[in-house]
Amino acid sequence: VFRFTTFSFLYLGDYNKFYPLFRGHRLDQASNEDRRTAIDEAAQFLFDSIDDTGRYLEVYSPGKDKTQVTGWAYSLYDHAASTFALLSYIERKPEQKDKFIPVVQSALQYLAALATKCPSGSLPPGTETHGMSCILQSQETSIPGQSFLVGLFAKYELVTQESTHRELATQLMDWVFASLGDGGELIYDQPTGHDDSQLLYGLTLWLQVTGDLTRTKKIVEKVSSWVSNRNELVADGAFPLTDEWLLESYLVLAQLGETPAYVMPIASFLATELPRKQLPPNSEDSSGAHNPDDYPGGWLPEGADPDLTPPPLAASAVRLNVLSLASKVLQKGGRGSEVDKVNARIQLASAFVLQFQHRVETTMYFPVPAKSIGGVHCDFEDQDIWLKCTHPLLRATMAAEGLLADAAARPLPA
Repeated sequence: VFRFTTFSFLYLGDYNKFYPLFRGHRLDQASNEDRRTAIDEAAQFLFDSIDDTGRYLEVYSPGKDKTQVTGWAYSLYDHAASTFALLSYIERKPEQKDKFIPVVQSALQYLAALATKCPSGSLPPGTETHGMSCILQSQETSIPGQSFLVGLFAKYELVTQESTHRELATQLMDWVFASLGDGGELIYDQPTGHDDSQLLYGLTLWLQVTGDLTRTKKIVEKVSSWVSNRNELVADGAFPLTDEWLLESYLVLAQLGETPAYVMPIASFLATELPRKQLPPNSEDSSGAHNPDDYPGGWLPEGADPDLTPPPLAASAVRLNVLSLASKVLQKGGRGSEVDKVNARIQLASAFVLQFQHRVETTMYFPVPAKSIGGVHCDFEDQDIWLKCTHPLLRATMAAEGLLADAAARPLPA
């Protein structure tokens, strides 16, 4: 009886390159070159997916070369998060600014066109709404959602040094401020971590761009304290998907010389707990072959059976981003030893999420291969490309690549 291990490769003559395959995708490892390529291709996919109205393509079926309708309202969160990702990409590669800024402007103009008079009853009785504007999602507005959109306009101003949308952003933020009590309490019911972190991120970017040390700084301090008091993730181990925006908020505040006391324990906890819940590196049998049923680097939903359920992309990508941001927070706080412990897990998670991205070698049988390169599908069984999974992969891969590249550049300890 002979035992042997086989490896699969795809050779594309036009590129004169062999591609190692893993479930038809890549092996469970990734280099900085892989991540840089993935970043460029995901950004290009988002660039190509914005239509003439400034809307993003939400779902594309590459096997049929058709755009699909999701069946629910267009997501302003995915629109904003995708545009945040493109602005971060421009920050990362300023030589691409002339190419990418026009489509970002189109995406922002789409949002600006939605601005309308705020609904009656959206503020406490007797509050004057004159001069305020709202952007509605399904005929409703929310304090965190509106703050998040203001943050997007502020991010554009920080990246481009253009105040094109300052007047509208001010009108939107005036409604947010009017919706917050003097103590920074929110008037909406049952807020979640998702709401908290979006609210705080928008406020911190607005503080950064306006330098408003009276009203905005006061509210940021109040909301930061309020968020920390309500933040239950440390107590129960839950990881709301948008904790990434909480950590992004801290990094903005750190640039402004602020250090909220509650953030460092949260970052330290995440840097410890997230790797503990992550699927470990591939196990090997006695022949040294990898177990094909392992999904190293991903995160399963709570209670899921790892033998029956592959880890979903969106949640794993966001957790990769959270882990990378937590490490960056710890690095800024002088906790480098903790960062070094999680770099290997960040590398593993990065390799896992890249398996969901369509690359040259996975699109060759599609009717129009070039339209799919860089796009991201949400699970192993479905090749349809989703906006809601593409922007998390782009943001997470940029965070991981930056962190790992910095780590590789640091001299080894003596």
